[in-house]
Amino acid sequence: MGVSALLFSKVQIVRHRTKGRKLMERRWRTLPTLAAFRRTLGLCAKATVLSFAAFTSQQAHSQPRDVARALRIHSLPAELREISGLSVAGPDAVFAHDDEIGRIYKINTETGESSVYFSIGTPPVKGDFEAVVVKGEALFVVSSDGLIFESEMSGGAAASSYAVYNTGLAKQCEIEGAADDGADGLILACKKTRGAKKKSRIVLYRWSASARFEPPERIVDIDLGAQWSPVSGRRFAPSGLDRLKDGRLLVIDSASGGLAVLDAHGGLENLSELGAKAHPQAEGVATMPDGSLVVADEGGDGAGRLTVYSGIPR
Repeated sequence: MGVSALLFSKVQIVRHRTKGRKLMERRWRTLPTLAAFRRTLGLCAKATVLSFAAFTSQQAHSQPRDVARALRIHSLPAELREISGLSVAGPDAVFAHDDEIGRIYKINTETGESSVYFSIGTPPVKGDFEAVVVKGEALFVVSSDGLIFESEMSGGAAASSYAVYNTGLAKQCEIEGAADDGADGLILACKKTRGAKKKSRIVLYRWSASARFEPPERIVDIDLGAQWSPVSGRRFAPSGLDRLKDGRLLVIDSASGGLAVLDAHGGLENLSELGAKAHPQAEGVATMPDGSLVVADEGGDGAGRLTVYSGIPR
């Protein structure tokens, strides 16, 4: 090998060794950067998971939640598409009515089967009916403008006569529910109070049969704003009422299936929400002898529904 060739070979070797060292140096300098990138990527992934968890938690707290699971849901026939009030008719049956005609139906809460049981008048009287209450053989149907229709009830028949009492509450509120008062009269629930701002409120009156021509007495007036706001973003608007054996009252809300429990003295005991999806338009509520809870929903464009729960949500 010549001198020039030898010198050229040594230069090439030096260049390759120099280039290799620089490449290795670049690689070693890159490794910490890659590790840092991986650590950053890991931190970003953790942050994303935490952010998603926080978002999910926030959504869970901000969205209305169903707090009870239905045992049975029955779709009702066309004549009960606008079902309204409920009243217990036995261990496994409720009385119900359409909100335009004074015709009473009996619905089996186990099967959902229904049949016409009684009519007020021949043909049945018409009105904007919102509640039905049975006290022994006496039947009371209440209209939204505060009229109370009373008749003696016999199964499978129509009342040839009935009495109508004007409570005078039409100027004060729109009646949407009624219940036995445990004495000789009824408790009436207001959905809207005339002249008052739209807010979550429970207003109840007591109408006495022994003083049926006297103005009803206001017995409950509760502003639910502070208590209801954390539960639901919708306004609590009473649409159904029931009285338990121990004197407590159940008030159901039409907009979100909200349920308020009042103690025997009319004080607020508990608030819960059955859910707006499950109850888009709750209209009636009844507590059965076995403690199960029955809720009626108007159908709107679809069928009316009857939902049975195992009990009152706690």
